[in-house]
Amino acid sequence: MTRDKPTFTINEDTRQGWWETVPQLGRILIVDDEPKIRSFIGRALDAAGYATESADSGGEGLSRALNSHYDLVILDLLMPDLDGRQMLGKLVSARPDQPVIVLSCVADVAAKVDCLERGAQDYLTKPFSLAELLARVRVRLRGEAHGHGEAHGMGAPLPRPHAQAPGSAHPHAEVFKAGALSTREKSLIALAVAHTVQCPYCIDAYSKESLQQGADLEQMTEAIHVAAAIRSGSSLVHGVQMLEHVHKQVMG
Repeated sequence: MTRDKPTFTINEDTRQGWWETVPQLGRILIVDDEPKIRSFIGRALDAAGYATESADSGGEGLSRALNSHYDLVILDLLMPDLDGRQMLGKLVSARPDQPVIVLSCVADVAAKVDCLERGAQDYLTKPFSLAELLARVRVRLRGEAHGHGEAHGMGAPLPRPHAQAPGSAHPHAEVFKAGALSTREKSLIALAVAHTVQCPYCIDAYSKESLQQGADLEQMTEAIHVAAAIRSGSSLVHGVQMLEHVHKQVMG
């Protein structure tokens, strides 16, 4: 019995990095005065394939947003200089179609209603689930791509970040070329790593890539078993670490 090969292909001209296979990419501005939160959100969105920039105050955020194009602004409320509500009002007044998600520790209904009336498309309270934030970002950018592309001068799909000039080499493309390991083996490794770091976008991308390179379901499932073993081993080590810490505190 012969196995039919996958019908889809990955164009080598666009295969310049794993993010090139991730749909719904966009350019996002993160405005928050807390460095850890900016870094946390930025790393998550970067890993998901989005291009991110950040600002640590409402004044800087407003300047960036008015002098450049962003597919989405993620905005904190309580900031020095210019607070989030003021920035939101000024930004939407100048750019009525600018999508904004407010991300704040202010959880009362009045604050949410006020921001929505000022022009925000969504409001998420801290502490928040990263999975929920990513889901809301995907929904918002998907809505913009389908409903407001022309208003932003974006009749085509959202632009891919980190675009390379035609014919230029990209380090990710070099890494995935056959060497001591075949392209299929490298794709299976990437799939296992994607599951280990729990990146849903990477999982989709490398599942497709593994199939494209000739891997079958059994091989891909074994790769996931390896990832699960690594994660369970890490959890066990962390558990032992916790027990040792408790023992020192109790016995010390």
